[in-house]
Amino acid sequence: QEAAYVADGDAAAAATVFTSRFVLVGPPELKSRFQDRELPEILREVYTDGITFVSRGDGSGTHDKEMAKWQEAGLDPRGESWYLVTGQGMGPTLLIADQTRGVTLAEYGAYLASRDTISIVDLEVDAVGLDNPYTAMVSASSARKQAAETFLDWLTSAEGRAAIEAANQELFGESVYRP
Repeated sequence: QEAAYVADGDAAAAATVFTSRFVLVGPPELKSRFQDRELPEILREVYTDGITFVSRGDGSGTHDKEMAKWQEAGLDPRGESWYLVTGQGMGPTLLIADQTRGVTLAEYGAYLASRDTISIVDLEVDAVGLDNPYTAMVSASSARKQAAETFLDWLTSAEGRAAIEAANQELFGESVYRP
């Protein structure tokens, strides 16, 4: 979606400012079963065994990544009784996954921000294909295009990268959003 936006000329400038990752989270008892395995293989097991899977189902980047992984697994879970669609953001989706003892694909920072209030855990699956880049874009039609371009330049500068890393350490104690 971002590439199309840039290609259509709607963005005057664009740059990836940091990258995080997606994680599969679920009940602790599934960790030994799924740890270090690739997500498409796990999704085939979820499908076959009818393990509750909670999807944002909202057209977000997280939902797009989830659907790409289902496609990579050769499966379409939509309409299955164990496949729950929240149509909501990451916070509510994590809560519903926790309440249903299901699994969900989550952005790592969102999971970390919620982990003190939920019992589901990072299942530590193989991270192949689970990078999550964040791109900042300046709208070509923005009335404040110059200010936005200045901010984008700062985000990608050594000073901006240092600020992102400092925020990581303050919020998480680790580099969740890698400049």
